Amino acid sequence: MIACDPAASAEVLEQLCGDPDRAVREMVARNPAAPAAALDRLASDRSLVLRRLVAANRSTSPSVLARLSRERDQQVRRYVARNPATPVEAFAWLMSDWDVEVRVGLAGNPSLPALMLRELSTDNRAEVRDVADVAAKRRAADPAPSPMPVEPDVPALHRTQDGTMEGGLWEQLPRPT
Repeated sequence: MIACDPAASAEVLEQLCGDPDRAVREMVARNPAAPAAALDRLASDRSLVLRRLVAANRSTSPSVLARLSRERDQQVRRYVARNPATPVEAFAWLMSDWDVEVRVGLAGNPSLPALMLRELSTDNRAEVRDVADVAAKRRAADPAPSPMPVEPDVPALHRTQDGTMEGGLWEQLPRPT
């Protein structure tokens, strides 16, 4: 089916977002070639399954992922936490999520800034600390910077020689309460 074909055109995939058959919309949401506009539209769908699929899709825009990070459904937030395209402001929001699996997902996300990873290494839950420790060791073994998604109007973050992130919005973000 064309909805799951990575070679499908953006125009076709955007048209299929309005298909009355939810299964077709789900295939579009799973498609790694789905355009940001299509995923944005699907992120507002009534279907919880669709919102979960959009949260997991690496092509989802940072602004949509930021919006989905505040979703009531914990599964949606878990997928956002694991998505490498998630923006730093969504990470900051999810750091204090009550759901331990959200914080575990954050700890394993290669795009999570080192400062946040260090904070998760002191989490009150052992499973979060364990994943954070493994991720920190993996980063120490491979110090190549992770690709950080940046929106055009957001100041860029950069990784310092010691592996921490600085600049951008991270230093300006209010901590969620």
